[in-house]
Amino acid sequence: MFNHFSFRDRVALSGVNSINWARILAQIVYYFVAGAALGAPHRKISFTVPTGNFGDIFAGYAAMQMGLQSRSWWWRPMSTTSWRGHSRPGVMKKRGVTPTISPSMDIQVSSNFERLLAEVCGRDGAAVRRMMNQLSQSGSFEIEEGPLRAMRAVFGAGRCNEDETASTIAELWNEAGYLLDPHTAIGVHVAKDHDNGETPMVVLARRIRPNSGCGGKGFRKRPELPENLKDMMSAEERQQVLAADQAWWSDTSKITPGPLLLGCEHMKVQTTILDNGMTVVTDQMPHLKTAALGVWVRTGPARRMCIRTG
Repeated sequence: MFNHFSFRDRVALSGVNSINWARILAQIVYYFVAGAALGAPHRKISFTVPTGNFGDIFAGYAAMQMGLQSRSWWWRPMSTTSWRGHSRPGVMKKRGVTPTISPSMDIQVSSNFERLLAEVCGRDGAAVRRMMNQLSQSGSFEIEEGPLRAMRAVFGAGRCNEDETASTIAELWNEAGYLLDPHTAIGVHVAKDHDNGETPMVVLARRIRPNSGCGGKGFRKRPELPENLKDMMSAEERQQVLAADQAWWSDTSKITPGPLLLGCEHMKVQTTILDNGMTVVTDQMPHLKTAALGVWVRTGPARRMCIRTG
């Protein structure tokens, strides 16, 4: 939908996802907060970012360009791409996705990585576009020696398998009684592998997911829900099923009044058919400052409970 420019501009379509600059700007802040707490700018800090996408670590790179003193950035890349295991260095190649207990790692193409490519390529848009087109068309591209050298001067990468993730979770639980999310455990494992004992190493943590099992062989721990959410799974669920029929929406007498559909009596529904054949139904709501739309389908990771799929 974002590539249909006339539709995008007409409805003022925007998305606060991992490629939105507003999100990256917010992420920049906690790098400075962590750095200042550990003595920056007079002391260099290293960061380990357990992520499959690149937005969070690019925010750190942007912080460094803004003056944050950092010795190195360690990135735990997705488990299914080819930053390792190929005959030539600097080759990115798409391969099949292997589900893991760290689903945010199970990503084939890292969003925001092209922003780093733009920086190390001297903001040469044509060069970045060429590489991304190669990835789209042939499934791989190779970074030239100069940009690759610039990346290696700042970034490193590590890896962690399922057993190592589980053992890291168990180790910290036994030592400190702290339950790590699997993604955070990957960051801790990689950080320990690259800790030189001199430069502080900050691991970016992901919050634990309540009611999700953490661990693996020989250790499994399920975190408790916070006290104010313990009845969430048994609480009354309120919903209204909306008809997928534009004619139905034209008859406002069929719309049940309620908090879910405030303002529906003023609806002006418009249908747009995009170039790819997708039909999008929109409505102008000038009385609202913002709105959120969620679509749930019966799909999701195999380990997720049915009630949480989507």
